[in-house]
Amino acid sequence: MILDLRGSAAHEVARPAGSRWTIRPRVSQTLRDADAHHATPLVLFSDAATRDATRLVANDLREAGFHDVSEFTGGLDAWTNAGLPVDRIAKVLPQAERIDYLFFVHDRHDGNLDAARAYLDWETGLIAQCEPDELAAFRVGEAAISAHRAEADAQIG
Repeated sequence: MILDLRGSAAHEVARPAGSRWTIRPRVSQTLRDADAHHATPLVLFSDAATRDATRLVANDLREAGFHDVSEFTGGLDAWTNAGLPVDRIAKVLPQAERIDYLFFVHDRHDGNLDAARAYLDWETGLIAQCEPDELAAFRVGEAAISAHRAEADAQIG
């Protein structure tokens, strides 16, 4: 079984034939959905941008008891040059599955003010997700500069 760990947009354009797109937080579910078991041979397909995540997934799978895990980190060009089959028929993944891409903000840099505002709402909403101990160390603006100066003064003496 081939797991394509590249970005979802890349998978939609072209992918190793028969591969399944997934990302690290969803690998276990992807394997369950495919009825994979610990003896299932797995090829983790990635490119330069996802190479590090692929290594983490490989370690996760080995720790979970998967015995036959290989990494192919050369991307689609290397796959093609190796003579391996590629599926170039466009494939549209459901937006709900593409958690590696924020659809509501994709055009915020193109002058779309609604998208920019939605992104800022999402970004500032992250603060509300912090635990109290995290918020205690979180400083914005002048408070951050003052705290940095105090730490520097304390180190000097």
